[in-house]
Amino acid sequence: DKQAFIFINKFGNYCTLTARDVYTLAGRFATRLRQCGFVSGDVIANGVPNSPEKVVTDFGAVMAGCISLNCQIIDKDGGDFWNTANVSKCKGVIFPDKSASPAYQLFSQFVSNNNHGISGCQDVSIPAAPLLTKAFIISRSQTRFDEIPADDYNNFESNTNDVYDRHTDGIKDTASAQNCNYGEFLSNLSKSHEDIFVAECSPDEDVYVFT
Repeated sequence: DKQAFIFINKFGNYCTLTARDVYTLAGRFATRLRQCGFVSGDVIANGVPNSPEKVVTDFGAVMAGCISLNCQIIDKDGGDFWNTANVSKCKGVIFPDKSASPAYQLFSQFVSNNNHGISGCQDVSIPAAPLLTKAFIISRSQTRFDEIPADDYNNFESNTNDVYDRHTDGIKDTASAQNCNYGEFLSNLSKSHEDIFVAECSPDEDVYVFT
């Protein structure tokens, strides 16, 4: 329960993540990755800027057995990314629902149903990278999480334990999702009126919360 990550904004206000927070939130994202068809060894590019959600999505990819490829900074036309994506056989991308983001500017045009707004897990069709077929769009949520469905806990526990069994010789984390109110954490973060980022991030950017 000790603080593992501290995020400070331009006003000196901060948000912290404990190891339990990371384990629980990343486990939920790992479950979503598995539900969308990602398996051990799959490569997924992450264009979310430095933030609590960058930590959660990166660790979530690891917990799902995937390999995270950083794409925070890319050319507008993707010329510097497509070759890397093809060589690594990248199958998905994570990017923020923020029009100023380089990743959003590049990948949002390939989302299949972007005429109706984009959020969550979406299909993408990219001629320059045909294996990249899934996108996870990260947006700030204003929804309160007073109760977390039991199925979320069960799916999280079964999926993450399965990953730990195969990839750490049976050594499992002792943290229990049922003892961690990550809904309260998400709710408090989403109600914040100020940006929460590490120092090198732009002060006018938003916070991205995967829910």
